Amino acid sequence: MKFWIPKSINIQTMTESPGSRTSRHAHNYIQAGYILSGFLMVALDRRHLWKINAGEYFNIAQYQPHIIESSSKVAAASLDLRFKGRLVGGTGLVIDEPGIRSMGTLVNETFKITAPHARKIGTILKEMLTFDTAPDDIRTFILVSRMMHLAEHVAQAPRLKYHRRRESGHEHRVVLNVLDIIHQHYDQPLTIKTMSADIGVSRGHLIRLFRRYIGVTPKQYLLHHRIESAKRFMMLRDTQSLKIIASLTGFPDLQQFSRAFHRIEGCAPSEFLA
Repeated sequence: MKFWIPKSINIQTMTESPGSRTSRHAHNYIQAGYILSGFLMVALDRRHLWKINAGEYFNIAQYQPHIIESSSKVAAASLDLRFKGRLVGGTGLVIDEPGIRSMGTLVNETFKITAPHARKIGTILKEMLTFDTAPDDIRTFILVSRMMHLAEHVAQAPRLKYHRRRESGHEHRVVLNVLDIIHQHYDQPLTIKTMSADIGVSRGHLIRLFRRYIGVTPKQYLLHHRIESAKRFMMLRDTQSLKIIASLTGFPDLQQFSRAFHRIEGCAPSEFLA
């Protein structure tokens, strides 16, 4: 099997100088994208990646070229993961414990992640070991979903650090908790009321904090996260029906999924697939 790595991302120079907060933010996302791409090369056959690249996962389109160059070592390291997994019947992935440790080491060393984040990432990776019992027709969907969760958690932990400034540790933890809930349970019914109750803050306080750190409300973030997850599922050539994708991404029925998809993307899901 040949392995694939993205050769180019649409790059335009930004006004920020190298090393600025915006540049570091972009760097984190591109590195996470490359790590995810390397892991996907193990999980899926190359033909399934025909229109997927690291940039599409995180909507990276306008960052400085030097950031891509500094990511080359991460891209090369991610290729080492191909020795840690094996395709079974060309469909499912078996991940062993040495592979999990290798992935965890790569992620933690790349981002110099602090202990709480490292433990969280370790938990996500270990969960992948349980997917061999899932039915073949949904195993790939589950695995890709968890890999997306991993990459997003890696990218957003540094992102929150740069936006933290003088805010209290409590505020920081509240936002991280909301992100964790959304990333882990976006396929389930979620409301701001239930999230605020779980975290132990008022609904209004949660919305204000989340908007300050992330730039949108939790409801808006959840909806966009669901649509982005649905798009990733749809990019797989052997994708299941739109009804199944709607269910996997937290929509109660196909009608609501189609309506939300059209509002955000400007086209119907069927047109996106065309």
